[in-house]
Amino acid sequence: MEQILLFKYSGRPHWAKNRVYAFKGVTEKVADWGQFVKVKKEMDSLGFFSSAWSDTVLGLGSIGRVERRRPRCALDGLCVCESDLDCAPEAGLVCANGTVWSRARVCRPSKI
Repeated sequence: MEQILLFKYSGRPHWAKNRVYAFKGVTEKVADWGQFVKVKKEMDSLGFFSSAWSDTVLGLGSIGRVERRRPRCALDGLCVCESDLDCAPEAGLVCANGTVWSRARVCRPSKI
């Protein structure tokens, strides 16, 4: 459902309820994104209300891209799986198309 809402229908992520990868492309989905980031920097110049997570989704920190590819990243909510390594093939989880929306990519048991 998350991928359908975010990617098929261009929904915007909820700041407190989505995983990191949900913020991929958010700058194009939110009007006046640059103004938002500018005001955020002015109002929180010392970074008191910032964290590595918020800096990542806002594109401010040194962590880099929102979507971070590494083994098992899909299970950690850091990416949408593209290959079985993004899931946990050693535990029997492979990357596959979604059943409701075939363009979604999800980790699922290899033997169903």
